[in-house]
Formats: sequence, structure tokens, C-alpha cells
Amino acid sequence: MRARTGSCTGTARAIVRAARPAAAVTLAAVLAGCAWAPGFWLGRPPPERSAAQREADAVVPVAIDWGLIHELDATARAPVPQVPTGEAAAYRIGPGDALRVTVWNHPDLNMAPNLAVTPSTLTSGSAAVASNVVPYRVVDRDGAIYLPLAGRVPAVGRTVPEVRSQIARQLSRYVKDPQVDVEIAAYRSQRVFMVGELKTPGNLTITDVPMPIADAIGQAGGTTTNADLSAVTVARGDKTYTVDLERLFYEGDLSLNIVLRHGDVVTVPDRRQRKIFVLGEVMQPRSYLLQRGRTSLAEALSDAGGPNPLSAHAGQVYVLRAGADEKPVIYQLDARSPEALILADRFALRPRDVVYIDPTQLARAGRVLAQLLPWLQGARTSQQLAE
Repeated sequence: MRARTGSCTGTARAIVRAARPAAAVTLAAVLAGCAWAPGFWLGRPPPERSAAQREADAVVPVAIDWGLIHELDATARAPVPQVPTGEAAAYRIGPGDALRVTVWNHPDLNMAPNLAVTPSTLTSGSAAVASNVVPYRVVDRDGAIYLPLAGRVPAVGRTVPEVRSQIARQLSRYVKDPQVDVEIAAYRSQRVFMVGELKTPGNLTITDVPMPIADAIGQAGGTTTNADLSAVTVARGDKTYTVDLERLFYEGDLSLNIVLRHGDVVTVPDRRQRKIFVLGEVMQPRSYLLQRGRTSLAEALSDAGGPNPLSAHAGQVYVLRAGADEKPVIYQLDARSPEALILADRFALRPRDVVYIDPTQLARAGRVLAQLLPWLQGARTSQQLAE
């Protein structure tokens, strides 16, 4: 679609020579096909470009017929984008996690140190004297905890059973057949980040219970009404995956319910990229947000008030779409027959589509005439005064 530009030299000379307003009708008919006509028009490229350039840039419209409808219906369901797969792994302890370590039948090893983390100080981060509790041992930045007799016990990157076995081995030098119990009292080392169109965005803590993306969305309060569920992204390391949550929530495709990992960033975008644009000879040209599900060409034209009955060219209804190689694809509907209305209802629009209706030649001529009449009337008045 191009705004017409150009000189139309021959027509300009005709205007200069015109002395009577009656000549405006003839001039308007001439100008209707030249670069002086106002507005947009899906016509030929500007005449000042070379024939080779015009041929190279030409995009041949594809007629919207039943053959095209069947072809598009067969490919309407896009393939599922590649998403991470695999079973959830066991939780591995990280720096900051608080462990509760119990050595049975040896209460002296369970005595709380003076600066232990207790239930009352676990969340505040402060230290206090513990009383009659099994202390929480916080994994330090070096990745270890300290226990009496056992000494320094590496914990980072290990599972709870692995840490339990390590403590038992180190205690076995002083305690016969030690019975050790280890559990994670507070998960503080692993998080996922939830941003975008969520009711309560923020950080979520990963525990030993796997966190699928659907659960994470729920813990973040769910999505807002402005969320685009079809284009949720998960950033993991140097890769970004697109997850169609509409398929997951409304079609039950559980393969998309990926398990999140530490450091993942989940972004729920808004629906601005799901707009379509209805332009040209319609009653209410504007942009529209695509609703969830299918939106047809007929629905878009209806929402725009329908074609303008005074200026719309029913045979030149276009849908402009960016192709896979960024080259535009133009579909044309000849709506001069009743069958075309059914075709329009079967033609599904996609985000960022542009719907455009060309004006008739008569409408273009009328617009030129509306611009010429004041000038010609002035020229006529000047001629009369000169006479």
C-alpha cells in the first residue's frame, strides 16, 4: 500500500490552462489515476521508479477463494514451539538454605549454639539465643554447615539424602552407628522471577515440590485481563522459550506445562502485539485487539462499521500480512457476490494483519474535485475581474 506521489506534469498543465469550473469534472477524471489524488491506494508503484524496480517490488495479491480457505485451515494450527522437557530433578541445597539436623540419642549434639537460626529469627534474618529447639543450620556462602564433632559438612549442590549420609560418615569417627535426620527447614536459595501482566508479580521460592509454570502463574495471583497468554516467555540462561498458555489452559496440552528452574524469568506480555488494523473505506477505521480464539475478516469489517457504501470498492478488499521471510503477503477478496461474505467469515485473521478497502475510481475523482473546485473558482473569479 503506497501513498501516491509524483508529478503528473501533463495534468498540471491542463489545470493551469483551465479557466472554467466546468472543466473540473474532466480534470478530476484525469487526476483520479495520477499521483495527485489524495489518500492511500493499492495501485501501481510510483511512475518515477524504473520498470525493473516496479517489477521486483510488485506483490501479486492472492485471491481469497475456497481453495485458499481450505489451505489456510489445514495449516491454521501452528506447531508447538520447542520448550524444555524432562522430569523434575531432586532439590539440591544452595547457599542460604536452613537445615534442621537431628542426631538421635545424642541430645548433646543437638544443642543450639548461641547464634542459631530459630523459628522466630528465620524470616527476620536476625540472630538470637535458641532455647529448647533443634537449631537450624544455615548453609554459608562457602557451601557448608558446621556440626559438633562432624565439623564442616559440604552441602551445596547436594540432595538431602546425600547430606545425611555425609554427616553420618563424618560422625561415625566419634559416634557408633549415628542415626541422623536432615530436613530443609527454609528454602531460601532458589527463586524464579514472575513479571508482566500478573496480579502479584515478584519472586517465587522453589522448594522440593516441583513448580510447573501453571502453578507459578497461580502463585503469582493469576494473569490480568490484559495478558496475552499465547506468547508467554521463559528466559533460561542464554535461551528464551515461548510458551502458548492458551493451549495449556484451554486445550489441556500438558506438554507445555514446563517445570521451572532456579533463575528462570517468566514474562507474561500484554496484548498490544495482538492488534489488527482496519483501514481504508470503512465507517470506523481503527485498530482492534484480537480476542482469545478466532477472529474472521467478516467480524473485523463488522466491528469497523462495515464498508463505506459511498466510496468502498467491494471488489478490492485486501488483507496485508507479513510473511515468514518478512516479505508482505496480500490477500484480495472480491466482495461483489454473496458468496464472498461466507468466504470473509471463513478467513481467519492473525495478529498485526492490516485490513484495507480501496476507494472506487469515482470516489477518488470526487476527492480530487473537492480539492480543485476552490482553486478553479478563484481562478474563474480572477479572470472575471481581469475582464
